[in-house]
Amino acid sequence: MSAWYGLLGPAGTPRPIIQTINQQVKKALQARGVQQQLDEQGSEPVGSTPDEFTAFIAAEMKKWGAAVKTAGAKVD
Repeated sequence: MSAWYGLLGPAGTPRPIIQTINQQVKKALQARGVQQQLDEQGSEPVGSTPDEFTAFIAAEMKKWGAAVKTAGAKVD
């Protein structure tokens, strides 16, 4: 199990806006100071595409949803 972070926006956000944000985040992740801080925290930036991140989230929901169901966990 690992923790992950990502940026999400409202449904229906125009694709050009999503692409611009993605490009700027990737650029920020490449900045030396940002890389140094992430390294110090033990983080490994990925900087995937919006489509790759959407697929990743779907896979995580499927995997962990099944684990919760198998465990019988309930919300109190």
